[in-house]
Amino acid sequence: MSRTMRRKPRTAAQLVPLRESFIRQLSVQQHCAVAAFRDGNGSIKQIPILTRLVYLPFLMARAEHGRKADATPYRAAETMLQRCYLRGQAGQGWRLEADEATHFAGLLVRFDAQLAACRSHVYDEAVAAMMRAEHDRRSPLADSDAPPADSAFFVSLVARAQSASGMNQAA
Repeated sequence: MSRTMRRKPRTAAQLVPLRESFIRQLSVQQHCAVAAFRDGNGSIKQIPILTRLVYLPFLMARAEHGRKADATPYRAAETMLQRCYLRGQAGQGWRLEADEATHFAGLLVRFDAQLAACRSHVYDEAVAAMMRAEHDRRSPLADSDAPPADSAFFVSLVARAQSASGMNQAA
């Protein structure tokens, strides 16, 4: 006898779109951070904002469309963010190169559109998936059979964010 798994029905609150004020706040924050890094005026404090731009839209697409989400543009952005981070750590300025800024601008347009069409449950599921990835110390973009080294940069970002916020790192 086969048992089918049924998802619990969504509540009305989960089906409503995100609040416009919330979308606007996220969008302005993201646009300002990308502009700052594009102009060479970014800072280590803004890295978590770019980190969210790399991972959250991908996780939102997965929450909405299942495993069909294309990780390619986000993996490219992760690599670009890593280069930006290494440049900043080396004292070469917290900046995105022109091609990197263009790529991030494209992600911004896509993310803005996602947020405008997003239902609350999709955003909540993406945030929960991000928290699981942080806890598991595994990049949301890593393939299931990828070695831990593929998540090393993600793990370093999580550790940096946790130490900056005063949180204890899970062992």
